Amino acid sequence: WLLSAHDGNISYLFEYEPYDGGYVSFGQGGGKITVVTDDFSRFTWTFFLRTKDETSSILRNFITEIENLKDLKVKIIRCDNGGEFKNKEMHEFCTKKGIRREFSIARTSQQNGVAKRRNRTLIEATRTMLADAKLLVTFWAEALNTACYVQNRVLVNKSQNKTPYELFNSRTPAIGFLRPFGCHVMILNTLDHLEKFDAKGDEGYFVGYSMSSKAFRVFNKRTMKVECRFF
Repeated sequence: WLLSAHDGNISYLFEYEPYDGGYVSFGQGGGKITVVTDDFSRFTWTFFLRTKDETSSILRNFITEIENLKDLKVKIIRCDNGGEFKNKEMHEFCTKKGIRREFSIARTSQQNGVAKRRNRTLIEATRTMLADAKLLVTFWAEALNTACYVQNRVLVNKSQNKTPYELFNSRTPAIGFLRPFGCHVMILNTLDHLEKFDAKGDEGYFVGYSMSSKAFRVFNKRTMKVECRFF
């Protein structure tokens, strides 16, 4: 999806692009990704789904949240002709809110160009990050989510000379806490009852940032689970 500004008034035009990532999960999600991009700022969101049937409800919730948080009106959404967009629930939701839907024609990538380019950039970054960190492909969703998080904060929009984060939030992002994806970490064990000579920490890897709090996501090699640790 896409977001654009006209005559100084920001209006939401979201461009949507689905991607089937396979069987690997991110958190409790599945192997399908929905990428949503704001046309004006190029700020991007990623959603991980078990099935495409979840797309409609996730996007309806997303639109409602964006309108409440930013006090702005979503006016247009652009996507492909997938059935997850052409359903009764989505039609009624958009009709009620006065949102116009635009559908791209099959095999005409230029009609959904921003989303497709963003999708490609994220996938290429994910592949590079996994290779550089020497992590298995099973971490692809964590890598992709991290790539999106970082690119929103460091890639500069040439026409505006600002990052997507600056354009979307009207403030400069803090980036001092950013860490290399896949770097080794020691995770302090604060959960288990430890004997005097037990190890107080577990080895792991840094795999991203929490979307809901100021915390790192780390993979614990002992428990084989991803944990959130506040910074």
